[in-house]
Amino acid sequence: MNAATLPREGAEDSSLQQLAQQSVEQWSELCQRFLDRQRRELLESAPSPEKLQEHRAALKLMLRVARALYLTSCDPDYTDQHLAGELRGRLLQFEHSWRMIHDPMPEAKVAELDSREARRPKALSNELVHLKDMKKGTPRGALTGSTDVKNDAALGEGLMDLPMILKAAKAAGVKYYFIEDESPWSERQIPKSFGCAL
Repeated sequence: MNAATLPREGAEDSSLQQLAQQSVEQWSELCQRFLDRQRRELLESAPSPEKLQEHRAALKLMLRVARALYLTSCDPDYTDQHLAGELRGRLLQFEHSWRMIHDPMPEAKVAELDSREARRPKALSNELVHLKDMKKGTPRGALTGSTDVKNDAALGEGLMDLPMILKAAKAAGVKYYFIEDESPWSERQIPKSFGCAL
């Protein structure tokens, strides 16, 4: 490659960044279709062994691609951290699907964990925190639990000062977060929330 064929900075960089963004958006849409199909065919019905085997193979492929894309976004020079968060969220969704469908925890282990949780000292109960963000402009202070679910927002895109909250939670010993999002488009917002909270 000579100097005449090297990419020039400026317009080409911008078009490459747009291409990367479009690729991640297309990947995210494909992920959503896969998860929708998974819900319909496996979670909301009794799947056949063949259907489970087919899903297992497809999910393995989706995991490989998700990991490769996420590793690319972990490069310190990767410019769009929003896209990196989206990729991380999709990877987490696929890893959760794998554990839930193809590697579930044995019932004896679940019972053991439930038993340990019941004996757990109350002083440790702040290890888990519930997070929910609301769109900017949503009225505050109602505390009725009956606000319109369309007001739910991805973490960091709404009213919450998420960096301050996460810093305080870490100082208080929080280890786990439960993300609540009941909006009609929660499956698109949750990957963004994962990326923001991690």
